[in-house]
Amino acid sequence: MAVDESSGGAEPRVAVVTGAGRGIGKAVAAELAARGFRIVLADVDGTAVHAAATELGARARAVTVDLRHPDAAAVLARAAVSEFGRLDVWVNNAGVLGDGPFADELPELSAHMVDVNLGAVLAGCRAAWTAMREHGGGHIVNVASACALKPLAGLATYSATKAAVLALSEALRREGRRATGPRVSAVLPYVVDTAAGRGLGRSLFRPLRPREVAVAVARVVQRPRARSVVPRRMGWVLAAAGLLPERVRDSVDDLLGVDALALDADTPRRTTYRDELAARAHEPPAAPHAGHIGQPQDAPPPRDLPQPPDESGQRPSPAVDERLAPAVDEEQGLLLAAAVERLYPVRPGAELTAELLAVTGPPLGSVSAARLDRRLHQAMVAPVRHLLEGGGRRWRPLLMASVIEALGQDGGRYGELMAACELMHTGSLLIDDIQDGAELRRGRPAGHLVHGTAPVITAGTAAYFSMDRAVRRALPADPALRTAVYEAYLGAVRAAHAGQALDLQGHHEEMAVALKSGDNAALLELLTLTHRLKSGAPVASLFLIGATVGGATPAQREALAALGSAVGTAYQITDDVADLTGVRNRGVLTKRRAEDLLNAKVTYPLAWAVALLPRQEMRALWTEVVAGLDEDSALRAAKRIEACGALDRCTREADRLLEEAWTAVAGLLPASPARERLEQLCSVTVQRHRIA
Repeated sequence: MAVDESSGGAEPRVAVVTGAGRGIGKAVAAELAARGFRIVLADVDGTAVHAAATELGARARAVTVDLRHPDAAAVLARAAVSEFGRLDVWVNNAGVLGDGPFADELPELSAHMVDVNLGAVLAGCRAAWTAMREHGGGHIVNVASACALKPLAGLATYSATKAAVLALSEALRREGRRATGPRVSAVLPYVVDTAAGRGLGRSLFRPLRPREVAVAVARVVQRPRARSVVPRRMGWVLAAAGLLPERVRDSVDDLLGVDALALDADTPRRTTYRDELAARAHEPPAAPHAGHIGQPQDAPPPRDLPQPPDESGQRPSPAVDERLAPAVDEEQGLLLAAAVERLYPVRPGAELTAELLAVTGPPLGSVSAARLDRRLHQAMVAPVRHLLEGGGRRWRPLLMASVIEALGQDGGRYGELMAACELMHTGSLLIDDIQDGAELRRGRPAGHLVHGTAPVITAGTAAYFSMDRAVRRALPADPALRTAVYEAYLGAVRAAHAGQALDLQGHHEEMAVALKSGDNAALLELLTLTHRLKSGAPVASLFLIGATVGGATPAQREALAALGSAVGTAYQITDDVADLTGVRNRGVLTKRRAEDLLNAKVTYPLAWAVALLPRQEMRALWTEVVAGLDEDSALRAAKRIEACGALDRCTREADRLLEEAWTAVAGLLPASPARERLEQLCSVTVQRHRIA
């Protein structure tokens, strides 16, 4: 029977192990599980890591993740905390080993080793450090290499990355000691008998077995120390060798054949590993998704399984594709996901580059062209996909499809137009989060915290122009229709920017007037205008585009555009409500509660509170908001606003807007299941608990 050395009978501790699909990582996960830990195994090879987790049983969960992606470690940390409620140990084990003469090493392979061996460790340390400090401390173990202490010929880049990991570990250990942060240790093994080490030349010591390294990691976790060389006698040998004069040391190394370890490697035994490494080095990192926990990356998502209600008491629908499509209609969801993939594909390519550049120029060589493909994808596509893959119900494009079908046409023909409208919304959210200083969006770090502020501004703005590419694809031979779509779309972009400008200016002056008079009518009028411009106009445009390509009459187009405006405006009103009550998806907070109050923002609930709270109490509340609230006082303020009935007034106003607009539309559309579905979708969009 395994003894839980991790907790002394208390709740089992939780460890994340990277590179856990095979080799050292798999052995570390097994060793910690045997000592009572719950384990989250992470690896880029989904099949291998899920097989490894299955072997460990109920204590283990698997996450398919490419740790080169800048957001991967943060997603992995959240997955561990979400699954097990805590994070105690993080083992940065994932690594790659490129061997051979330095002059023969391809730049792509050098960059790949730096990305995995150092970049992923940096990101892992940062994610673990943040999560552990929030939960009261923990332990980070970085698996480096004996090459960090004795760099070898034929392993120049590898040795450099491992030396950097050792330096990082020591610096963080010292910082944690002074700031009561997590403990940090480095484990430095000699050559290990794994795919990465197999075929390297012989030297004084036999290759280690993966479990020997795993035991060393477990010992460091149990009894923390700064560094641990494996085997221990290797540490003594290296320490003694460091005292020798350089010429003597080199002579001893030549006698023992130390540098022949990599320079004289058994090429046939290393061919498979080298080929896999080269292929991986040329692939861009796949974006992470916490939903991969417990499920192979290429497995279909679960369907038709009842989901537990969230904190609002509502039961979310099962997802068709939790990253890119909602579950209201499976077929349309898949069509939308495919259209998004065509406009903003997960991988770079020459066709995408040509569309993004929109100009022709002198041809580039194959290597330069491939590099340009990657650079443009990273700069313009990756930040947008970061937010797209965070989830969301994609109600805007589904409403457009429903408008088209309510007019008796096939919505599936216009997937690119729907995708472009969703991409416009995504781009606006990326920039909105920068302007608001938001930290969280859809349960993951806001885009600017992952990709940087300047790149996200560029990528978010560029997303507005995806409609140009979509129109060329969807309407290649109809100039008049294309012009009508452009006019509807550009009008919405212009109006949305005006609404955002009013929103950023804030409504403090109007709030002051309302507080003085006790009359909130003018304040509500300005807030409604702001919401109608910022959120109503984009939805009105997609309804109008749907009506235009669906062949609507002028009266139908006008009424449908008004319905879209009402849906978008009502949605924004209830979004103000959701800010105070909190937005969760399957129990995970996707947006900070009371974020608008923390930013001293005038919202619909605050405007209604002016008329519902006693004047002195409301003035005092607003004074506190303007002075700056901490999270506890913001939550108390939210409860006061809720208790006065302001949220109920907001909900009733949203329902009124929707009801009046639908009444005008209903008589203009032929009775059909598609019309009923459009009505249902409009209602669900405004009234359900949702992800912003």
